[in-house]
Amino acid sequence: MARSSRGGAPGRASAQGGVFTARQALDGGLTPRQVRYRLEQGRWQQVVGRGLTAEARPDGGWPAEALAWAASLTWPEAVIGYQVAGALQGFPVRPVQPVRVFTRVRHRRQAGLLAQAAVPVPGHVVEPRPGLRITAPGRTALDCLAVLPPHAAEDLCAWLAAHGRLDRAVLTRAIVEHTGRHGIGRLRELHRRTAGGAVSEAERRLHHILRRAGVEGWCAGARVWDDVGPIGVVDVLFTRERVVVEVDGARAHATPEALVRDLRRQNRLMVAGYLVLRFTWDDLARRPDVVVAQICRALVRGSSSP
Repeated sequence: MARSSRGGAPGRASAQGGVFTARQALDGGLTPRQVRYRLEQGRWQQVVGRGLTAEARPDGGWPAEALAWAASLTWPEAVIGYQVAGALQGFPVRPVQPVRVFTRVRHRRQAGLLAQAAVPVPGHVVEPRPGLRITAPGRTALDCLAVLPPHAAEDLCAWLAAHGRLDRAVLTRAIVEHTGRHGIGRLRELHRRTAGGAVSEAERRLHHILRRAGVEGWCAGARVWDDVGPIGVVDVLFTRERVVVEVDGARAHATPEALVRDLRRQNRLMVAGYLVLRFTWDDLARRPDVVVAQICRALVRGSSSP
């Protein structure tokens, strides 16, 4: 097995997110003493479980791919779930430790890993890389919502709804079908808080502002299409005037990846003939009259358009 010049890491590690195991290093020709020396000198670091890397640990922690590969190399039959699976699928969540995985059998505890002795049904598992299995997006979404703190769960719920990854019917069905599952209490609370069509505190405030001002003709959490296909779910839609109102939550739109996705989505809305207004929490809290005035002007413009 080829070895890299940096720390003597096995060459196959590049295909596994830069992660490898001591066994792979020994199979590649290193001696136990050489492996131990690299670990003692800090040339190799433990990611989680048996996963090692020759890379320096980033300030923000190990990336999702490294964590997932380390878990998979430790327990090859494992299905990676929760926040690590979500981060790999582009969800705006932080890949935290311990890494939660599903396994067929119980394992002795490994550093940074938390095994759940159950495997999702085949339709709930995807393989983004050969040898790396994670929970499918729908299952991942529900699992993340079940363990995140309330405000973080609301932010994620808003993002999932806006990007067509989850709707209220799916959340309702999950609560009915999985009574007693881990985190069901948090899912019920999230379901209650989103009963009015708003999936975040900012959206609830926007709805209150619109109702107080007597603005009618809108619907919340509406799905929008163009000639290519579904664009996603928008926060508020005035169908007749083709006006979309979006609330930008700071946490859900904080990453560069989220910003790119939102800009592409907005471009599709505008090309499809929608006038898009975007407001922040500060707008809703400090300038509600300005928000209403701008929306009303947009509605007049939309009504007069051919």
